Amino acid sequence: MKKSALILALAFLMSFSVSCGSDTNDGSGEMFDASLYKNPQSLDPQIADDVSSRTVISNMFSGLLALDSEGSVINDNAESYEISADGLSYTFRLRKDNYWFRDIDGDEDYSEGEYFPVTAHDYVFAFQRLFNPETRSELAGNFICIKNSEKIMAGKLSPEEIGVYAEDDYTLVFNLEHSSADFLKLLTTTPALPCNEEFFYSTKGRYGLDEDSVISNGAFFMRQWFYDPYGSHNILYMKRNSVNSQYDKVYPSYLSFSIEDSQEDINSEFISSDLDCISTLEFDNRFEKKKYSYDAYRSITLGIIFNPEDEIYSNENLRKA
Repeated sequence: MKKSALILALAFLMSFSVSCGSDTNDGSGEMFDASLYKNPQSLDPQIADDVSSRTVISNMFSGLLALDSEGSVINDNAESYEISADGLSYTFRLRKDNYWFRDIDGDEDYSEGEYFPVTAHDYVFAFQRLFNPETRSELAGNFICIKNSEKIMAGKLSPEEIGVYAEDDYTLVFNLEHSSADFLKLLTTTPALPCNEEFFYSTKGRYGLDEDSVISNGAFFMRQWFYDPYGSHNILYMKRNSVNSQYDKVYPSYLSFSIEDSQEDINSEFISSDLDCISTLEFDNRFEKKKYSYDAYRSITLGIIFNPEDEIYSNENLRKA
């Protein structure tokens, strides 16, 4: 498998559609070895805001919509959707072949009781959690275009009054406070991923914090998550999710993430051929000594901050212009 290094400046979010799992990388393509800089803080999509967590989540979960290689919004678990003429209502028809899966018995196959359908109710619960003040999600502010979201975050309304509801098991409706040109793209991000209420409460406050407290509806499921802050050989294993309807399109079969606390350790593993791919914020000159394939991306976010106490900038219409 051709090795590659991803060199990014200022901002980075890595999203694989690959996997790993054998004890050795024999070039068969069955396993893909990558790395995580720092242990994932939480695999709870509604609160995860570090790169390592979102990298793993993007492989474990799938949502209503996704982005293709060109950055365009495409259907994922949504079969179709309709937008009202005023842009304030979005109705999604969900596919009926998307399932939650958790490998309870460890045999890597799906058995009775290990999988069940993803429904519109899972998305409703996800957004109720997102805006619930008790969740303390730093990502909720991205979705304040949804009706009642700000009042719920302020504790003035209950989470159940959010403008997201299920017409039936496979029909999901969003009502917005105001129209948003970016709403469909927002639905491709991790906070918009589904959350099964029954499984969430079964984890008793541990949701997303260890391998026994996660569940998958995406391309891969969790096999092992081992991290000892005082030890080495920290690893996160994932296997291709055979209950996934797109199973035959997912390649390779296993993902192995080496969890490291320094970028230097990650670079060294890559140079020594222990990794198939790395992501880094700093270019390592050693990459030039071998014929590696690498891509460089630059992402910059610019903003203007006005002082509202200034005589000129106190004018709200001027600041919005």
